[in-house]
Amino acid sequence: MVEVKDTRTRLLDAALSLFYEQGYHAATTKAMAERAGVNEVTLFRHFGSKENVFCSVIERETDITRELEEFDLELVPDYVTRHDRAEEATRAGRRPEPQPARRVPAQYWADY
Repeated sequence: MVEVKDTRTRLLDAALSLFYEQGYHAATTKAMAERAGVNEVTLFRHFGSKENVFCSVIERETDITRELEEFDLELVPDYVTRHDRAEEATRAGRRPEPQPARRVPAQYWADY
């Protein structure tokens, strides 16, 4: 069975390949829309500007939470909690308590 991608995903895939092939300045929103099989107006309805398309591509391609999920890790919620506690202590004029670091399995770092 063929997987049908939603419009936003098709647009991001098209934009990524065009940014890679041509660079930011040469890649046009018209070419992105054509490659995704939609009208250019649809691209602007989803993203508003070429800059927003670029930022969305970068965000999607560097989403660390997606990478962490591959190894069944939940570091992000813990980090957020620790960060919030440290920020709260700083605002209250207290020194944040050091938090132990979590171990990350070696296979996570194998590609880096």
